[in-house]
Amino acid sequence: MVITMENHSPWDRDDALAGPLKGISMPRGLSPQGQQEMSYYLSHLVNGDAALADFVQRLLTRPRWTVLVFYGDHLPSLNHAFDDLGFDDNGVAVREHTRYMVLSNRPLPADLPRKLDLHAYDLPGLLFDIAGLPEDGYLAVASEIRLDRMQEHFQHDPEYGTLQFNAAELEVSCQGKLGASDKCGR
Repeated sequence: MVITMENHSPWDRDDALAGPLKGISMPRGLSPQGQQEMSYYLSHLVNGDAALADFVQRLLTRPRWTVLVFYGDHLPSLNHAFDDLGFDDNGVAVREHTRYMVLSNRPLPADLPRKLDLHAYDLPGLLFDIAGLPEDGYLAVASEIRLDRMQEHFQHDPEYGTLQFNAAELEVSCQGKLGASDKCGR
């Protein structure tokens, strides 16, 4: 697992690392604060993309099977820019989602959909499914819920979220994986 902070705010205090992009036109409707946020953010985005490309190139040339799941856990802090421009779907920030991508140096399963709307906490189960690894405990519960959600088009999402939280909480209190018998599997 690798975490990068390259594109994490605040961006306006680090001129030595990255400065505002020069000569790049910004979207119409941005306030001066929104332009500053967007400019610094895009500058770091360029740096982050270059680092990710280098990392992916090196990782995926390994002889061992390698699967990379790359995601952002929250939207960037572009409060002024988001206030100025809004979102494509006219939604609000708390309802917007980040994207993720799955890369592999071997073919991915043919039945894996090209696009799945998932929560960040669904990604470990997806990774286990892709790799064909056995799941038990919380990951098994999470994968079953994710598969049900996809078939039901998220009709029971609040109930599933509660079930997933309860399974995770039970594993933590057991200090180990859940067993098939609903007992702590120590």
